[in-house]
Amino acid sequence: MPVPAGIDDGVAAAWFLKGLTAQALVEDVEPVKPGMAVLALAAGCDEVVLYREEDFAAGVMAFTAGEGVGVAYDAVGADTFEGALASLAIKGHLVHYGQASGPIPPFDLSRLGATSAKVSRPFL
Repeated sequence: MPVPAGIDDGVAAAWFLKGLTAQALVEDVEPVKPGMAVLALAAGCDEVVLYREEDFAAGVMAFTAGEGVGVAYDAVGADTFEGALASLAIKGHLVHYGQASGPIPPFDLSRLGATSAKVSRPFL
């Protein structure tokens, strides 16, 4: 891939990895479709809930009229895993792809049975 003059190779590689990660998450791991409620902060968001300042699962449930989201992309880890899990709709998918705040603690998989949710940990 051609890199513009003045762009460090390390910066270009990091930029490329970010783009590949985003593409893999929204196209391969859990394809995002029009009208789907998604928990991920990006340009064009309809709602924003600040997880450090409020109960973000309650906020998500409020703006989804109690339905939750079809997919939650979580790169934070320990600080957000439980809230992201509680934000899922029936048959929702929590995609845990990073742990900026530390690894998630072990949890009982049978908890997923109440909503038929799924959790994945992709790696690119």
